[in-house]
Amino acid sequence: MSINQKDLPVLQTDALTRRFGAFTAVDGLNLEVRQGETYGFLGPNGAGKTTTLMMLAGVLRPTSGEVRLFGKRLSDDPFALKRRVGVVIEAQITIRTSALWRMVMAIVVIPRRCRG
Repeated sequence: MSINQKDLPVLQTDALTRRFGAFTAVDGLNLEVRQGETYGFLGPNGAGKTTTLMMLAGVLRPTSGEVRLFGKRLSDDPFALKRRVGVVIEAQITIRTSALWRMVMAIVVIPRRCRG
């Protein structure tokens, strides 16, 4: 009996956990997403959505548990697996008030009327 590739999860987590000191941001997440499925995270601020996505993208290491992409452990060969996945994580920072914005304005001449 052969296994159809579509039956295998593209993304899988096993007891995925992330702690920051005494605070547990993600606690034992078990997840499977198969090819063609759409999956979303809903929850209030501080529920662990961004932390989970950062671990799934390989940007943040889990405290325990594991992430599998295409059946392979992300921790075994993160660079090879990351080349197969595209992730855009939205940061909610106000760039106009940050040091980065001041640096960008120093490098790129931005007309004053566009600065707000």
